[in-house]
Amino acid sequence: MKRHQGQADNGGVLQGYVYKVDPSLKDLSASETEMWEDATGRAFFTKTLIMDTKKGALDQMVETSYGKQAAQPPEFGEEIMEMARSL
Repeated sequence: MKRHQGQADNGGVLQGYVYKVDPSLKDLSASETEMWEDATGRAFFTKTLIMDTKKGALDQMVETSYGKQAAQPPEFGEEIMEMARSL
């Protein structure tokens, strides 16, 4: 299976993986198991980025990608924080 490391659209890849895996998680093929494991890892990483309240990985990613916007890190509203907590 092709890995999408470094791909900017982490959310799109995550949704694609989840869509392709049987939600019962029963009798998964090797590739489905790999997709599910990658999806759970991506979800955990996303949660970590959103919930990180001190200068950390998200700030570094913004600075690397959008230089001038680094002084204005993204802010997440309570609805997004609640979703992140549920991951």
